[in-house]
Amino acid sequence: QLNAEDYDGNNEMDIATNYRYTAIDTGYYFIVGSTQFATTESGKIYNVMIFKNGAQATVAQITAPGTGVVVMNASDILYLAATDYIELYVWHNSATSKDVSAASPRTFLSVHRLS
Repeated sequence: QLNAEDYDGNNEMDIATNYRYTAIDTGYYFIVGSTQFATTESGKIYNVMIFKNGAQATVAQITAPGTGVVVMNASDILYLAATDYIELYVWHNSATSKDVSAASPRTFLSVHRLS
């Protein structure tokens, strides 16, 4: 859950209920999603994904070469109509749960309207 924000001049990020960004203006947006997995498992797949209106729009994927911390970024330029929303998801296929480093500045969603 993305439940904090640094800057939101138009109040488009919901940090209390849906934890997603909802566009108030139609246009092209540059979107970056980043996460830091606290630990990984060698040979397992790790994803960070940007979703638009509940469907995957962009994914970055790695197969972990070993154990340890992994930082991943996904970015894209997406066309959003007013009321379209963006969410950040992570996924892995490890047999055990893996934590995302919540205290890290490396887990974030950044959205910038281009035009």
